[in-house]
Amino acid sequence: MNKITIGISRFFYSARHAWYDFKYGVRNLKTWLPFVWKHRPWDHSYIYKAFEFTLREHAKSMIKGNFIVDAELYGNQMKDVADRFHKLSDTFEYFEGPAYDTLNEKYPNTKIDFVPIPHSTSYTMEYVDENGNVVTNTPYIIEYKKELGKSSKQVRKDIEAYKKETFKIISDNIDHWWW
Repeated sequence: MNKITIGISRFFYSARHAWYDFKYGVRNLKTWLPFVWKHRPWDHSYIYKAFEFTLREHAKSMIKGNFIVDAELYGNQMKDVADRFHKLSDTFEYFEGPAYDTLNEKYPNTKIDFVPIPHSTSYTMEYVDENGNVVTNTPYIIEYKKELGKSSKQVRKDIEAYKKETFKIISDNIDHWWW
């Protein structure tokens, strides 16, 4: 084929698919605009939310379109990984919060308040007894802080293991998901 023939065939191919490309582009804008509008690059949770959103959208498309063999299986795998990314994007709710709850069951008379630091946008943790008084360095609080430290280390380990497992699932399956 010569260059003129290739150019003409590309033109007609592009013209035939222009409406589809336009329609698909508008649909993408409609789908992604709310996500992009809310996206903030402040911490790692937003990249997990982007992964979650992408996987959920692709899973919907794959299951609805049923373009390949095992589309429903692969779509459900993507949904499962999207759920994992949801947990990773909100580690307090799924990892740290339950650890604090367990600690608070063990030490029911201790309450943690996050108190604003004067002339700052940061907060400090204060330990408060059942009467609302701030307590420091009592044997009970020292033991509580040790347990809190152990619990925090364990939570970090659990999150790292969960993260590795999530990316391992992706690594093992991504070639099936994007065909």
